[in-house]
Amino acid sequence: MPPIDVIVDYLVEHRLKVATAECGTGGLIVSEILRTTGGRGVLEHGIFAQSGEAQARYLGVHDQLRHEHGSNSDVAAAAMVQRLMRSSAANIVIANTEIRPCTPAEPEGPGRAVLGWGIRRDARSRIHIKSCVFEGDAFEQRLEATYTGLREAIRLHGEF
Repeated sequence: MPPIDVIVDYLVEHRLKVATAECGTGGLIVSEILRTTGGRGVLEHGIFAQSGEAQARYLGVHDQLRHEHGSNSDVAAAAMVQRLMRSSAANIVIANTEIRPCTPAEPEGPGRAVLGWGIRRDARSRIHIKSCVFEGDAFEQRLEATYTGLREAIRLHGEF
């Protein structure tokens, strides 16, 4: 069984809804979920915001935050998760910043992104932020960020 089917089966079994804010994965999380039979039933909504204007308007990553902390920071990822948690009824929120080269001198080398999760269970909620490094070409990095986001969401939900 493909990994995405296992993930969506978990979401269906636990009657969970997912919302995403994707700056680094370009909507790939939503696309992967929708590849499955049960995907439409677990997806509340997904936002892909590449430009600074879109990130400010939809995700709460405003100019001042980008100037003080950077758009690829823990603070930016936390702002995205918090915005989705306020504007969504989803049980699981997954957000990611853009994937940038770890070393500017090596634009084709490993990429770094910050991923964030919001988990709701009963009347409680929790936010988790993690900086991650991904290997491979640009697409492989986006795909790995996608599956890291999904797998970690399931793990965090199971522990909560």
